[in-house]
Amino acid sequence: MTTRQAPKAPETPETPDTPQDQHTAPAGVSRRRLLGTAGAAGAAGLVVGGAAGAYAAEATRNTPSPLSSVGSTTVPFHGKHQAGITTPLQAHGHLIAFDLAPGANRKQAAALLRRWSRTARELTEGKAPADDTGIALDAGPSSLTVTFGFGRSFFAKAGLKDRLPQALAPLPDFASDALDAKRSNGDLWIQIGANDGLVAFHALRALQREAGEVARLRWQMNGFNRTPGATGHPMTVRNLMGQVDGTNNPKPEEPDFDRRIFVPDKGDPAWMAGGSYAVVRRVRMLLD
Repeated sequence: MTTRQAPKAPETPETPDTPQDQHTAPAGVSRRRLLGTAGAAGAAGLVVGGAAGAYAAEATRNTPSPLSSVGSTTVPFHGKHQAGITTPLQAHGHLIAFDLAPGANRKQAAALLRRWSRTARELTEGKAPADDTGIALDAGPSSLTVTFGFGRSFFAKAGLKDRLPQALAPLPDFASDALDAKRSNGDLWIQIGANDGLVAFHALRALQREAGEVARLRWQMNGFNRTPGATGHPMTVRNLMGQVDGTNNPKPEEPDFDRRIFVPDKGDPAWMAGGSYAVVRRVRMLLD
């Protein structure tokens, strides 16, 4: 499955740029526009019954503190670039594509994007949106990120053909492809990542509800990654075949990273400045 998404919606109100690096306090910062482009709830302390007296006291002193920073870490929703592009990989993720419902117009699409933005901002701050079920209230933001994207078909349906980026061209087929059209492409795209599975799923359900009658689910992919703290130091993860996967990926500390990942300030079209592109490819693994 191959898909490309385009960044930032021109309808989104502009706000001052602010960096979106990770920190542990909720952020009241903002970003410019939407741009598009892929269960560590924290290790809790363990208590074993049966010990008493001095032995129990010594064990208590030597018990590691819970890894509470995993749940309390916030990645600001607003910033110069969308969160979820340079953010360290989280343990849980969802990719969701929507199509605009028949008859949905540009005004309705813009209203949906505003609702999604508001809900995503609240969720990434660890807050519950209106009419929330409360299923993730105790988990904290857990490095939740929500990244929005736009497929090539969105621009025609929204009456924005003149705003379509030239680079958002159809992908060529590969000889080994066996693509399912129903699980490819889409008008709107969302990437969700979090270090807690419930937090990630909570965001997924909240955004699906917000879609209402304006957008309909086209396809969905769910994934997982290594839990933060599972290794002694950060390292490239392994895929399900045991291979170290991603060693040569561009790294934010590299001098040409921004040039390779983001559209420059004077890029074409102008509204894409600071945006990025994503290609989602579904790979079938034969493990046994």
